[in-house]
Amino acid sequence: MTYQNRRGHADAPCDLTEGTHFFQIILHKNLRNGRLTIPKKFTSKYGEKLSSLAFLTLPNGAKWEVGLTKHEGEVWLQKGWREFAEYYSLKLGYLVVFRYEGNSHFHVLIFDPSATEVDYPSKSSSGHEEGQCDEKDTDDSDTSIQILPNSGPLRPKRRDTSLLPRRKKMKTTSTSGRIRSQKSKLHARIPQLTNIDKAIALKKASGFKSKNPHVMVVMQESFVNKWYSSIPVSFTQKKYIQSGQYVTLKVGDKSWKVLFSIARGKRSGSFSSGWSTFAKANGLQVKEVCVFELIKRNNNGVVLEVSIF
Repeated sequence: MTYQNRRGHADAPCDLTEGTHFFQIILHKNLRNGRLTIPKKFTSKYGEKLSSLAFLTLPNGAKWEVGLTKHEGEVWLQKGWREFAEYYSLKLGYLVVFRYEGNSHFHVLIFDPSATEVDYPSKSSSGHEEGQCDEKDTDDSDTSIQILPNSGPLRPKRRDTSLLPRRKKMKTTSTSGRIRSQKSKLHARIPQLTNIDKAIALKKASGFKSKNPHVMVVMQESFVNKWYSSIPVSFTQKKYIQSGQYVTLKVGDKSWKVLFSIARGKRSGSFSSGWSTFAKANGLQVKEVCVFELIKRNNNGVVLEVSIF
């Protein structure tokens, strides 16, 4: 299978035979019934191999066992799902992404309605919550966005910003006949992708594979239209970057200096000074996905390569 980025450039082929992924948006019926249906397209291919238990692993290493119910060709997560949903505060409009790893094991990512990955609660002092397994996470690698099978690098080509619409001033005529110039409100109406576009972007970005630490961030309006972008705690807690440090964001052969910081009392970080310039230069759109990959860290600073989907 070949993926394409938003500009239509083909990326490396991705073999899904060793695994696949799907996502579900939390609806009222999921909250009311305390269960989550698995898509038929997935179960038609893997349903017979699924056991009566699904093993869910979160980016922070937490592990859960949730019962699988099968009935008349349908399969859903039920026993233990309500506890899982309550523990991670799943609400209407949340997006849950599953990567199937075989033997009824799934890697799970959770996004809130703003398309931002949530901060996953830490394990309790007893080591597990109700419904969680006692098995401890032994993998120290950052797998916060690895939700497709290991298939080699999957990277988009750098976008051609010459194709992007230019911002310009517009002239309007007042009721008195005077011509006045005002900034076009078009710059405030940042292009927004649909939910389907967001899902497609997530799917493409999910195929990104690298041995380097990396994190996926879905662009929301405040990230595109303002001066900052949030970085999930799953990445910041690794302390790859120090608060108050300028980092280099690299796209193709171009680079930008951006300030990274962590606000007092917060665990997640953000890019601030310099981010707006980066976002405009690369024509970022709401609901597009940026993957930040740590490619260099030494006394001279930190370099993150950015792939945009």
